[in-house]
Amino acid sequence: MELSLFMENKAPVRGVVRDWKTNFILVSPRPLKECSELEVELFAIKIGMKLVILRGYKKLIIESDSLVTVQMINGLVKRNISCHDLVSSIIEMTKNFDQIYWNHVFREANSVTSGLTKYELSLSQDLRELSYVEVFDLLPHFILDALWLQLSHPFGEWERKRNMRYASLCFNSISMYHSPKCPLKLLLLPSSKPNRSPPVRASHQPGPTSSSDPAQTLISLLRSIPDWADAVQERGMRKKRTLYTHHNWRDHRSSLRHIRHVVSSLSSRVVLSLVPPVLFFTAFAAAIAAYNQSILLHLLPEFLPLLRTSSLPYQLTAPALALLLVFRTEASYSRFVEGKKAWTKVIAATHDFSRQVAALAAPDHADFLLKHALLQYITAFPIALKCHVLYGSDVRRDLQHLLEVDDLAVVVSSKHRPHCIIEFISQTIQLLKLEESRRNFLESKISCFHEGIGICEQLMGIPIPLAYTRLTSRFLVLWHLTLPIILWDDCHWIVVPATFISAASLFCIEEVGVLIEEPFPTLALDDLCLKAQKDIQEAITTGNLIHARLVAKQNCHSEEHSSNGWPNS
Repeated sequence: MELSLFMENKAPVRGVVRDWKTNFILVSPRPLKECSELEVELFAIKIGMKLVILRGYKKLIIESDSLVTVQMINGLVKRNISCHDLVSSIIEMTKNFDQIYWNHVFREANSVTSGLTKYELSLSQDLRELSYVEVFDLLPHFILDALWLQLSHPFGEWERKRNMRYASLCFNSISMYHSPKCPLKLLLLPSSKPNRSPPVRASHQPGPTSSSDPAQTLISLLRSIPDWADAVQERGMRKKRTLYTHHNWRDHRSSLRHIRHVVSSLSSRVVLSLVPPVLFFTAFAAAIAAYNQSILLHLLPEFLPLLRTSSLPYQLTAPALALLLVFRTEASYSRFVEGKKAWTKVIAATHDFSRQVAALAAPDHADFLLKHALLQYITAFPIALKCHVLYGSDVRRDLQHLLEVDDLAVVVSSKHRPHCIIEFISQTIQLLKLEESRRNFLESKISCFHEGIGICEQLMGIPIPLAYTRLTSRFLVLWHLTLPIILWDDCHWIVVPATFISAASLFCIEEVGVLIEEPFPTLALDDLCLKAQKDIQEAITTGNLIHARLVAKQNCHSEEHSSNGWPNS
């Protein structure tokens, strides 16, 4: 596990766990909160030991660059007060191992750490501040090349031999050299019961066997394209949408839009996310065509059958697939419309609420400050709700120019930030010097905010019934797996482009339905919140100007006429 400081007194723990032949086991990046560098070292050891215990390994070598950490665990130096509990918990966890060795080693920093660091820093600020462990049971694509280079390097071969020597001799030593660039490494020794592993939530359960290296490498290579496609899709989901203007609508209905859409296909997240399934089914169709052609050319044994069948089953099931896709997309679009309507009501309620508050009279300076703060809280609610429904939003950055520092700290530390803003609004209304009827009227405006939160959380937490989504996906997969066999008699080698076109078209429809099922990343929420904030500020400024103008007119009119109704002349 590699430890490094990326911020001022904040550090992430990240690292790769390998077996006794340096085969990849898992990788786990994990952000930490504020702590000292020694606490980071101890915390990394504790996290790594927990992960190894979950995998059922009983022999372990732990190598660290921190001599103080190794000596503190071995009782050679006195424990710090701040690290006492961590060291005690680590010593308690050693009871789960048959053999465990602690070693301080000298080793140069590797490029694996750089890849993990870039991945951790690519996460949002909110995620970096959370305490969670993300475990990759399959080799991540962003460190794949680095691990290959490391193992192919002569130093990597020397490391492999040294680790095997540790395993055979059970050697335990503490080196007296220290390197601040040396990472902490967890090395798993071959256990007498290598298959003993409790069930954990994982897509693959690697064991400490020598044959796992090529298998895991093959799986990682096969997973690289889907992982890349998923990364492209997630980047597209986090891309900010903008509100349409007259210029955008003109381009939207332009007669050249079809050419523009075709040219931009290679940059479309929908198209790029379909690369894995389309490539798979096209390759499968090519394999079926090659097999059938080999049978016809007598290149294969005669007892092998020619893969072909009647197209009647497809003619009967095509309407069912069409209805599934239509209903799936329609259900997703209805969720999109519901989310759009919910946000329309939230923005309209924010405008109306702000107008009502701006019209309130402020009899003294204290009420004037409360009124100003109330307007800030009302304007901040859509932004807090936007950060609540959009993954990766930075609520601190979005609200830092709108709320005071103390208020912002309370909102950021809250688990449910929209509710926290509503509580600010409610408490401020109670402090204002208002008539009871007026106060009750303002309190009733908050119900629109609660309704918006309810609709948004319902859309976020309850998807379209999973059975329907799975049925559509399975139907599409079976359809395209049998499509080359159905079309062989009529198309022969044309089944390859035909399968490509069919997969690209039908999976694209299904993909659009999946994307708009979660409506909020598709809506221009950032622009909506910013526009609402500007409109409220402009409405308050314009209202003050209009009020001053009308008062001036009234004063001028009263001066022109006497009290008895005759003009002053």
